[in-house]
Amino acid sequence: MVINSLVKRIFIVTTFIMFTAQFAFATVCDRSTFTDMLLKKGPYGSGVSTIPLVDPTRPTAENGGCPGSDVRTLTTEVWYPAMNPTADGKRDAVPAISYRGFPLIVHAHGLTSNRFELAYAAKHLATHGFVVAAPDFPLSSSNVQKYPCVGNALDYDNQAVDVIFVAKAMVSESLKPIFHVDPERLGLSGISLGGLTVLLAGNFADVDAVAMMAPASCTVVNYYGWGLLPDLPLTKPSMVIHGTADGILPYDKNATPLYEINADPKYLLTLEDGSHIGYGNDAPNTEDQLGDISMDYYVCGFLPVPADTTCPSCAAASPYAPQMPALRQMDLTKVSLLAFFDGYLRNNLLDRFYLKYILDKENDDADVASSGSLMSK
Repeated sequence: MVINSLVKRIFIVTTFIMFTAQFAFATVCDRSTFTDMLLKKGPYGSGVSTIPLVDPTRPTAENGGCPGSDVRTLTTEVWYPAMNPTADGKRDAVPAISYRGFPLIVHAHGLTSNRFELAYAAKHLATHGFVVAAPDFPLSSSNVQKYPCVGNALDYDNQAVDVIFVAKAMVSESLKPIFHVDPERLGLSGISLGGLTVLLAGNFADVDAVAMMAPASCTVVNYYGWGLLPDLPLTKPSMVIHGTADGILPYDKNATPLYEINADPKYLLTLEDGSHIGYGNDAPNTEDQLGDISMDYYVCGFLPVPADTTCPSCAAASPYAPQMPALRQMDLTKVSLLAFFDGYLRNNLLDRFYLKYILDKENDDADVASSGSLMSK
């Protein structure tokens, strides 16, 4: 036991010295930072396929006058490592082969968003050897709910079960041989309502790590405990990413309280002037169309403002609020997701070290709070 402890300490010290030396050398020689290295494409190409999944054991409720269903239809987009290293999100590309299997990440989209919401990051993760599966949720996806049906924010408990269903489907006998998923390594990610979704799903036994971007966590943190779902707080490695200029889900009501109650190891990545909409795949186009108008303020014009002031949404949205450029926010999202999932699905201590000590040193518009040992799982 003493020897193991000593070896771990020596490894951490050696890792620190190596990072410090490389960082200093890179600075002197004007080489790329570690952030730039993580932004580079990985060794694989990236492919994408659409998988029609259906859970016949659970119904879909009627929504806004549109009929329900006896099943849960979960059309799922899957990004995966491709055999051809030049493939760039190629439709139905030949998958790469891994004898151990690739780690799986299931992504949950936000309210009135869809399965393509995080496509830019999913494609990047695929080139680094991850499989990313993103379903359209039956009651909250813009691909499913059309006028007069409106996105339903109250189906999050069912969405949490949807996430686990998709994860199990991806390691089933029919899909596992296609995408070469490792059933022993599962991560979850989610944005906004999707962040709440994976928060609720995160304590299921098969889940190894959970990343949440601007999670709608306020209500659950204040009144947690949801029957069929595991209670909070999260007991798995977790990362919360949230912008200080989020006009839809305020940082101080959602990010900080959630980070505080989660178990170690945990991270809180704060994006200076980061917005709510800036994580999405279409954010750069929205930003260009709106000019100086805040993306969050614009979207809030289509959302109801809840009467409950305990967990306000859109209450502080301002038309000319400062916001981090969308492409910059997307880059920080890609880097942090890759480092987090590499760190906790592949047990890569160098990536954990980057998150804990390097990311915010290289990026002035990011701040990282963390708790827990680098060795913690």
